[in-house]
Amino acid sequence: MKGTTKNDASEIHPLDEQALEDFSRLNNELVNLQRELARTNAELARQKEWFRVTLESIGDAVIATDQQGKILLLNRVAEQLTGWKSGDAAGKDLHDVFVISNRQTGMSHPDLLESVLVRGETCILEDDTVLRSRDGRVIPIDVSGAPIRDASGKIIGCVFVFRDVTRRKEMEERLRELALRDGLTNLYNHREFFRLCREECERAQRYGFPLALLMLDIDFFKRVNDTFGHPAGDEVLRYVAATLTLNIRSSDRAARYGGEEFAVIMPQSGAAEATVAAERIRQAIACRPVVFEDGKTLSVTVSIGVAAYPEHGRKEHELVQSADAALYRAKQGGRNRVCTASEAKGEEMVPRPDGRG
Repeated sequence: MKGTTKNDASEIHPLDEQALEDFSRLNNELVNLQRELARTNAELARQKEWFRVTLESIGDAVIATDQQGKILLLNRVAEQLTGWKSGDAAGKDLHDVFVISNRQTGMSHPDLLESVLVRGETCILEDDTVLRSRDGRVIPIDVSGAPIRDASGKIIGCVFVFRDVTRRKEMEERLRELALRDGLTNLYNHREFFRLCREECERAQRYGFPLALLMLDIDFFKRVNDTFGHPAGDEVLRYVAATLTLNIRSSDRAARYGGEEFAVIMPQSGAAEATVAAERIRQAIACRPVVFEDGKTLSVTVSIGVAAYPEHGRKEHELVQSADAALYRAKQGGRNRVCTASEAKGEEMVPRPDGRG
């Protein structure tokens, strides 16, 4: 029995030794795998933190969705603009959080996700896009969207990047207004006056609406510049422009036609109504003197010509010519008065002098 036991032990000893070697090798491999997994997890955590910091550092708003259009995340700027916290928005449909529409038409953009997720297109929406935030703010934005693809090219989601362009829009509007306005009086300039006048003539012709035009000229304006200087002349121009603006309707359009001459477009007004308005303007300007910085005062008067569509012209240049003729007649008749184109009609047209006076 003892011999048998000895023989059995000697037979299984090599097996035990091999098993120990295999176990040790497997244990080392497991340790190495654990170390590699730890390094991989650390690298993933580092990359995740890098991605988070990068996303939060981006000056633009970012929204990412899955392939169903469900929101995965919003960065800090997106939270500020939409009014949604990323955690609250997660899992919601994009259109419930990212509510955008065309500012001019009010129409939404229902095909946004379809363009990106279904057709795989990169889309850039037009300049008139606005975002309606959760708290009701309406914010003009620029926005672009693109699909997110995996290594095989399959679309697994989409990302939208947008920014608040309120300041840019305000600046664009300001520049547009500056291009349309006279720098001294802030009334419409000569070019914009003719565009507006042409537009109103076309509307009057299309719908049969009445339309009137006033042409005003400051009396003896050259004497103002010669006696008081050009800064005083500028002050008189601003005074007339301000008084004019206060004495017309919100639908009327006042312009500085050139030099000391002004014009007022009066939609849906006939000659009689326009004549009454012209007389009111004339009296308002004449009743209060201009007070200069040095305390000196100056009484200012204007002469006004009135023309109406269609009896005095159907095109803008015809109305201007008729109102100009009436204005010249008012000048010739003693100044500080209102004259209609009907009163001036039939009189000999005298070439317009360089300075009305």
